[in-house]
Amino acid sequence: MRLRLEKIKVSNGITNLIVVDEDNFSLPFSEINNFIKNYNSLSLNRRLTYAYGLINFFEWLDISDLKYYTVNKNNVSQYIQYLREEPDKRHRIWKILRSEENIIAKDYKTKSSETINAQISIIRRYYEFLKNRNIVVYNPCELNNLRIRGYGNIGLLAHTKNKKLKIDTMKLKKSRYFDIDEYISEQKISDKEPFTYEEVQQIFDLLKNPQEVLLISMLFLGLRISEALWRRTNDIRWADRIIKVIYHEGDPPDGIIKNHSVREVPISNVLYFSNLLETMKEAYNQYVLEILRPKKTENTMNFLFINLRGKVKQLEYENIYKRIIKNNLQKNLNRQVNFHSFRHHWATTNIALGMTLENVQINLGHKNLSTTINDYYNPSIRFIKHLVAQGLITEGDAEKRVNYLNDYKKKFCKKV
Repeated sequence: MRLRLEKIKVSNGITNLIVVDEDNFSLPFSEINNFIKNYNSLSLNRRLTYAYGLINFFEWLDISDLKYYTVNKNNVSQYIQYLREEPDKRHRIWKILRSEENIIAKDYKTKSSETINAQISIIRRYYEFLKNRNIVVYNPCELNNLRIRGYGNIGLLAHTKNKKLKIDTMKLKKSRYFDIDEYISEQKISDKEPFTYEEVQQIFDLLKNPQEVLLISMLFLGLRISEALWRRTNDIRWADRIIKVIYHEGDPPDGIIKNHSVREVPISNVLYFSNLLETMKEAYNQYVLEILRPKKTENTMNFLFINLRGKVKQLEYENIYKRIIKNNLQKNLNRQVNFHSFRHHWATTNIALGMTLENVQINLGHKNLSTTINDYYNPSIRFIKHLVAQGLITEGDAEKRVNYLNDYKKKFCKKV
């Protein structure tokens, strides 16, 4: 079996992925393609990762004379051993030596535990997809829950179940423990650093139409981009000032709402964006009047975000990423920015201003409180100092908030 991944450009600059079997007249390989189609709302890079991971897995199945629908836990263990012995083809040493003969005898770099875990996580997600469609009875890569202090229930991949806890699971694959003094002294700038007042004003000056203003306003409230793109027109409840992040009929069963974090997100003002509610509602009304209402009969699933031109369909990640981030904000802002930056701004500023970590966790849809603390402890400590410097809080308030964060960090984030 020789599988090849092809990229097909379709309308509006969207790239679809299709896997073909070169040993079968280059016909589409539906076993992978059906899964990839289910994730069209994700970024191209994420879909490429899934596709290449499954291609590698299916080629191994062919070598091992196995069928994907008969795979069991022992087979998964065999595949893991195969991954451990396989060279890391992304590494520079492999690229230098790949033209050499007898490359296996060379001193090449093998895959790290993190890389192997990422590969097995793809397989686990794939079998969950098959299980939900009654193609297989059980998932051979199911997670085994283990309660660990500071992390809650941790999902251990099958191959780590009976092993000592190393940093060798998807949830613990990298250390999240930081020394704040070292962090500040080294002057590392986190990608979670909030926007300045000037940057917030510049962002909204750069947005080109009501649809973009509405979308970025929603992200400033803490939504993930996938959650925003899958909202329906009636998910914004203006009377209650909330956005409902829920599943709808027709949504793919996997991956739209991370961790199944169904919730109601309050529409409220954000630091440096005190008129968010008015801006968002004005953009919404104009967008409905100019785009949604004229295309209502064609928008049969009532998506909130649809293409502005051409055939009416749900707005896709790749299209809006190029339009807002790549070709606009990244070129005009003097900083790194992506769709998650707005969510980071909401979380970091609200923690620094005194919102409880439990409320931040709920609003963000984090599964565990430790995730919220680990992600936002350092940026929040940094930003508290900025708030004092700007005169927005007193030194006494700052001390109380730092102590509050430190207490939670000690309680929830001790090393295993």
